[in-house]
Amino acid sequence: MLLGYKTAETTIAAATLNKFHNADITVHHKPSSSVTTVALATLGTGFGVGPIDADKVRKGLGLQFGAKLAVSADTSVYGAVARSGKVQFGYDTRVASNATLAVAGEVDAVNLASDSHRFGTKLSIVQ
Repeated sequence: MLLGYKTAETTIAAATLNKFHNADITVHHKPSSSVTTVALATLGTGFGVGPIDADKVRKGLGLQFGAKLAVSADTSVYGAVARSGKVQFGYDTRVASNATLAVAGEVDAVNLASDSHRFGTKLSIVQ
């Protein structure tokens, strides 16, 4: 089931998954032409699997917050942070009329000594 509410700059949506066992709530807000923010909450509702256990619901809670800033017509930067401790960041820019370059990364801020960090680049060329 999907429920939503939309205005010119804000969209709020709630979706249930897995026969109401999980729910996603998303808030997308564009306060200006150059800034976009997003928040996502994912939770295990516990419905349909016996009595609702508040501890299980709390442990199943996922939160993510992110933002994107259009620095210019051809360049944007973005970042996001999740309750799990993952921090994502990126930079997109047009390098030619038919090519864009993206540089992105993800760092596990909870476990900096791990080798789970990811970094990458992507060059897209359209003919």
